[in-house]
Amino acid sequence: MTRQWRRFLGLGLAFVLILLASGGAHAAWKPTKPIEFVVPAGTGGGADQMARLIAGIAEKHKLSPRPIIVVNKSGGAGAEGFLHVKGKQGDAHTIVITLSNIFTTPLHTGIPFAWKDMTPVARMALDEFILWVNAETPYKTAAEYLAAVKANGGGMKMGGTGSAQEDQIITIQMEQALGVKFTYVPFKGGGEVCVNLVGKHVDSTVNNPIECVSHWKAGRVRPLAVFDSARIAAPEWKDVPTVKQALNADITYLMLRGIFGPPGMPKEAVAWYEQFLKRVMDTPEFQAYLKDGALKPAWLTGPELTAWMEKEDKVHHDLMEKGGLLKKCGALVIWDSLRIGIGWGTDGPKSGFFPFWLAVLMIGACLGIIGRALTDKSGKPFVTREQLRPVLDVLWPAVACVLLMHWLGLYLASAIYMGFYMRRFGHYPWLAAMSVSVIFAVSVFLIFEIWFLVPMPKGPLEAWLGY
Repeated sequence: MTRQWRRFLGLGLAFVLILLASGGAHAAWKPTKPIEFVVPAGTGGGADQMARLIAGIAEKHKLSPRPIIVVNKSGGAGAEGFLHVKGKQGDAHTIVITLSNIFTTPLHTGIPFAWKDMTPVARMALDEFILWVNAETPYKTAAEYLAAVKANGGGMKMGGTGSAQEDQIITIQMEQALGVKFTYVPFKGGGEVCVNLVGKHVDSTVNNPIECVSHWKAGRVRPLAVFDSARIAAPEWKDVPTVKQALNADITYLMLRGIFGPPGMPKEAVAWYEQFLKRVMDTPEFQAYLKDGALKPAWLTGPELTAWMEKEDKVHHDLMEKGGLLKKCGALVIWDSLRIGIGWGTDGPKSGFFPFWLAVLMIGACLGIIGRALTDKSGKPFVTREQLRPVLDVLWPAVACVLLMHWLGLYLASAIYMGFYMRRFGHYPWLAAMSVSVIFAVSVFLIFEIWFLVPMPKGPLEAWLGY
């Protein structure tokens, strides 16, 4: 072979290699490890059913090169799940199914999370809400049941998913529009809510259709009215009147059923999930799920989805403000905590337990300071420089601790704060200071995150450990 031919062959080979490399560099993204699918609600509810259906369809039709693992993180009205996903910055192998609690939970609890912290992927459907009663009760219409509620004077129990979420918003709307009063009982998920209605532990619920449809077909529960502007179109649901038709009240509410990713999810991954979810939605199984569960298909992605989320965020803020469910301070916290319950439920402390006692401590301390200032007739200054110095010794490390929580989370920041304080002001040995601070932080973590399932702000350490 001549030198010229060898040169042409070498150039041709190099060109082919460049093309191959270029093609590999621009190859479409796809999952390379199992996908964690977070459900910020309990098992058996509408969100859990939809997430597990998507995972099953993906496996059946081989729509994903890697398996989808559904993980329930229902603590704190879904806050546990949202904070978990928020902590997975840039992770392309984590997604979360979002309900309207993506709006309500931050507004009510004040947790360091908002829907804008997530990466919107797709809105797949909008879900209905129905007023249900046990089929063995005498109430055949919504008007008959509401007349009994009014006559009972607040003793009738309305079951719902979580506190200050969609179910309680609808319940408060009914109370305000119809002049009635319910005792609202929160549960971890919609499946558990309907089971308690069947067991007669509550008098009514406002479940999604999919959460009660099996019990309805078995003759255990009865739908009285749907919270929409029109009746559900599916033939088996068409006899259920709207709340407007049944009670002459304009109460409508549709819940988001969508998929989001962690903050900073790569655009290539978002594109893959959009395509994947659209293929899932087009399968016969998912279409049957939408029809049987009376969900409204509502595919939306990209800038249009972001604009819709911004509008719904304002709608939910207005609804929760009107219902008295926004985060408050002082006396308002005490009042609202008493309203939603400060005792203990089946799954631990009720939503008002911790806010109530914190507000009591805050107001008690403030009243004590005011009382002392008003009764002190000595003319001496409220505090001298010498007295202020030890106060500042406590204050500035506490302020630093609060600032560190933004990056490190509550537990690690608290451990650093305690260890620093013991060492600097208590003059304890390093080993003792470190041991006590770590044991304290781990103990608090176990109590809140594992025992009570009350999520607190977490940082990179907890994310690394899988929380």
